[in-house]
Amino acid sequence: MRGKRLSILLRAALSIFTVVLFATSSWVDAQETVLHRFQNNGTDGQNPYAGLISDAAGNLCGTTVYGGTDNSGTVFEITP
Repeated sequence: MRGKRLSILLRAALSIFTVVLFATSSWVDAQETVLHRFQNNGTDGQNPYAGLISDAAGNLCGTTVYGGTDNSGTVFEITP
C-alpha cells in the first residue's frame, strides 16, 4: 500500500511539473503557479494520475484516481 501511495505522489508531482512546463515560456524565468488544488469535495477529484495531454485548443486534460460523485475518479480540463 505504501508503494502505491508513493507511486501516486510521484505521478501527481510529474503532472504538476508538466503544467509548469507548458505554462512557462522559459526555463530560466519559470515560476511555479498552482492552477488548481484538488479538494475531493464530491464533484472535484483527488490524486491526479499520469501525465496531462493537450488538445487542439491548448487545453490541458487529465484524470484523477479518486473523487467525483462515486469516488471512482474524474476527468478534468484546464483551459488557458
